[in-house]
Amino acid sequence: MAAGWSGRTVTRARRAIRAKGQHQACWRCGRPLDLDREKWHVGHIVDRRLGGTNAPSNTAAECPPCNLKAGGRLGGKIAAANRRAPIQRTERTRRW
Repeated sequence: MAAGWSGRTVTRARRAIRAKGQHQACWRCGRPLDLDREKWHVGHIVDRRLGGTNAPSNTAAECPPCNLKAGGRLGGKIAAANRRAPIQRTERTRRW
């Protein structure tokens, strides 16, 4: 069984991300983050359900809106989900 994503695993990932520096960018949207002054989440670069691991090399800092919006989808799929579907016009026909 795979290790869960809580407790020591998250603490280890947060420590590895902080070691890269105090100022980083959200890896999904690119917004600058100050890890000491702002709230931030640890996100998986390759989602675990798609074959990613909990290894610190597979984690990155994310702003909370990006991480919560992700919901297990990769970055490109998030952008596609945010777009509205084009309005399809249908021809009016008489009902007989």
